[in-house]
Amino acid sequence: MSNVPAQAMAGSMGEGSPRVAKCRDCGEDIVWAKRTKKDGSVGNLPFDASHSVDGTHQLRRTAAGEVWADWISPKQRHLSQTLRVCHFDTCVMRPPRNG
Repeated sequence: MSNVPAQAMAGSMGEGSPRVAKCRDCGEDIVWAKRTKKDGSVGNLPFDASHSVDGTHQLRRTAAGEVWADWISPKQRHLSQTLRVCHFDTCVMRPPRNG
């Protein structure tokens, strides 16, 4: 997996970068973002702080300053996008997710 360091995030979302936190399980840098679940409710999901060519979500900041994650379909992904991987898929201290 080819990643861009978290320090390179500045300016990736327009005005200001998302706040970087630490995963409580493995200690890696993560970014929390809101997303709409399949049932229509809103939840928070951790993403690796580093960009990834294997990413599936693009983060955006709303006018209110909230960070949201938008899933990008494989047909719409291209190398010029700044995509992230859900940290649940990369955390070395968590068991793998099904599906």
